Amino acid sequence: MNNIIEEIENKISARNLTFTRKPIIIGGKAMEFYGMRKGADIDLVICNEDYQKNIRKVPR
Repeated sequence: MNNIIEEIENKISARNLTFTRKPIIIGGKAMEFYGMRKGADIDLVICNEDYQKNIRKVPR
C-alpha cells in the first residue's frame, strides 16, 4: 500500500507542486489504496490557497 503513496508523492514532486496543508486523496488512487480497484488518475482535494499557488503548474 505504501507504494501508492510513494507514487503520488513522486508525481506531485515531479510537477513541483507544493501545499500548505496536506491534500486529501480521493477517486481512483484512494480506491486503489483501499483495495477496491486499480486507479489510473490522482484526484486531490486542496485548499483555495494551494489551488491558486499551483494552478499554473498543471496542464488542463
